[in-house]
Amino acid sequence: MSSQTLRYIEWSARVRCKEHALGGSYSVLLFIGPIPDEEKDWRVSPSLVGMHGVFTGYGYDDYGGASNNNTEEEDVTTEGYVRLNKALIGAGLKSLLPEDVVPFLTNELGWRVQKTSGEVITPETDFLEVMVVSVTLERSAETGFPKPLGPPTQYPECTAGRPGGCSNP
Repeated sequence: MSSQTLRYIEWSARVRCKEHALGGSYSVLLFIGPIPDEEKDWRVSPSLVGMHGVFTGYGYDDYGGASNNNTEEEDVTTEGYVRLNKALIGAGLKSLLPEDVVPFLTNELGWRVQKTSGEVITPETDFLEVMVVSVTLERSAETGFPKPLGPPTQYPECTAGRPGGCSNP
């Protein structure tokens, strides 16, 4: 095998949300580009780049019975990442360097929240935070596995000022 290495920047949207904030399971859907007006079209939209599913048993005690005492669970935070590189490359950006990606994502990245019942929820910063992050990776031809070359870099400015966006730019 060749000893060549490949370095690249991996871009992701980090989704953090309170697990029990909506009284049931829900999804945060992420889009790059136009978001369809009709929620029935969201999950088949070409601009959908991924989603973070939050599955919860809200409303049940440890024995499967109904419970209204979930105060300890309400602050549980769940976190997931939606990889963005494929969509960024498909958008025809000049490069995956921050000077090209950050302005693009600031204008084009969007999200919606939908409960499993189909109900659309207005994202609020008290239960949801979407932030763009990147990490430079190196992958050797010998192992095939990428390894980070440093800590992730956060780009709060990409989502700041929007409902459910980063609250600490």
